[in-house]
Amino acid sequence: MSIELGFLWLAEVLMFGALGLFIAAFRVRRSDPALHQRLGKLGALIVFVGLLAVELVARGLDWEFPVRSATLLKVHIWVATAALLVLIVLVFTGIRGPRRLHVRLWPLFFPLFVATNVLSLFAFRLW
Repeated sequence: MSIELGFLWLAEVLMFGALGLFIAAFRVRRSDPALHQRLGKLGALIVFVGLLAVELVARGLDWEFPVRSATLLKVHIWVATAALLVLIVLVFTGIRGPRRLHVRLWPLFFPLFVATNVLSLFAFRLW
């Protein structure tokens, strides 16, 4: 396994881990708001750090990631960008409000983030 492929697998595991944190945060949103916030913030931190790491590695080290489908990669990037923008607003509204907007963004963010993760599985040659 090349270092690039290993890095991609690490990124996949982290993003699916962030997805698990978002699901856990959603499940405790009413029963434990403090835990909801901590889980959501941790998931968002993993996404932000992961994205930064991928960008730094791809551009800074000039690594070539094994791509299975250039078309799916472009779709992955567009969907991931949309998910990231919604996540930024979710984090902001979760911390500062308005709560109503925060609650309404979840049904938009969740499918975008799931689609981002699934598309990455097919866009990159992971196996």
